[in-house]
Amino acid sequence: MLIIAVTALVAAVFINRARGREELAKNAAVERLAEAEHAVDVSLTGVNEVLKFYPSAQTVRQRLLEQAATDYARFASVQSDDLPLQLEAARAQLRLGNVRLLLDQFDRAISEFEAADQRLSAMESKLPAATFERGIAASQRADVLERAGRHADAKSAFERSLDLLERGAVSLSPDSPRRIEMADARLGLARVLQ
Repeated sequence: MLIIAVTALVAAVFINRARGREELAKNAAVERLAEAEHAVDVSLTGVNEVLKFYPSAQTVRQRLLEQAATDYARFASVQSDDLPLQLEAARAQLRLGNVRLLLDQFDRAISEFEAADQRLSAMESKLPAATFERGIAASQRADVLERAGRHADAKSAFERSLDLLERGAVSLSPDSPRRIEMADARLGLARVLQ
C-alpha cells in the first residue's frame, strides 16, 4: 500500500510540473505572437504614413502593405484552444482587415472584419473582452462601408458597433484608453447620419 501511495505522489508531482511547463509555454507563445504583431504594427504605421506622401514611392508602399497583409494572415491563421491565443489571432484578423482597407480592397477588408467577428463571437461567453473586440470589428467594417459609399449599411454597422462596444465596455476600467473606440463609432454614426 505504501508503494502505491508513494508512486501516486511521485506521479502527481511529475504531472503538476508538466502542467506548469505547458502553461509557461502557452504564455510564451501568446507573448511572442503579440510581440510579432506589435513589430508589424510599428513598421506598418510608420512606413505607411511616410510613404503615402511620396507619389514615387507608392510601389514600395504597396509591396510593404502586401507583406504586412501576408504577416497578419499568418498570425490570424493560428489555431488553438487557448483563449488568449485565440483572442490575439482574432486581433490579427482585425489588423489584416485594416491593411486591406489601406490597399483599397474594400470587399476583402469587410470579409476580414466579418471573419474576426465570427471568431470573437465564438469565445464571447468565456471571454467578456471579446464583446468589446466585436464592437471594434463592427466599427471598422462600418468605416469600410462608409468609404465604399454604402451609407445605409454603414449606419446599421455603426449602430451594431455601439451596442457591442457599450456592452463590452463593462469589462474595461473606467479610465481605459480603449474607450476611445466608442467615441470613434459615435463619430462614424454622426457622419453617415448627415
